[in-house]
Amino acid sequence: MSKRKHDDDLDLEADDGSAAELKDKWLRALAELENVRRASRIESEQVRMYGATPLLQALLGVLDNLQRALAAPPAGLDREYLAGLQLIERQFADTLAAYGVKPVPAERGQRFDPTLHRALMEQESSEVEPGAILTPVVPGYRLHDRLLREAQVVVARAPQAGA
Repeated sequence: MSKRKHDDDLDLEADDGSAAELKDKWLRALAELENVRRASRIESEQVRMYGATPLLQALLGVLDNLQRALAAPPAGLDREYLAGLQLIERQFADTLAAYGVKPVPAERGQRFDPTLHRALMEQESSEVEPGAILTPVVPGYRLHDRLLREAQVVVARAPQAGA
């Protein structure tokens, strides 16, 4: 009888070890499931916020062309027609802003920032500090906290001595 009792104790100890192992696996599986859920939520949020990036980049090109046309209207263009086009431009920009698209600051005299601006060229100037934006050429934009397109600018450099 003592042999049987001893075998039962070993079985219970084995069952306790098995239960602990199964519980550990179960807890790890729950943690992994929560990690997958969290990653899925983050990915879903990223897609929601940035999924339209290619479309928005293409629309910025359309806005650029509209702004270029408005900057140099043909002679004799009806003022009311021009005012209507300017309203369309404003509505276009407001719609982009409603979806999180904001202009990147790039103004004359502002310090050049290579994370936000692309230098198209350097030009000698005593009007602004060397390394500052001399002329903004193409506006840049952000989508929420990401850069959609850097602003393209001309950067000032110091005039050469004796020139």
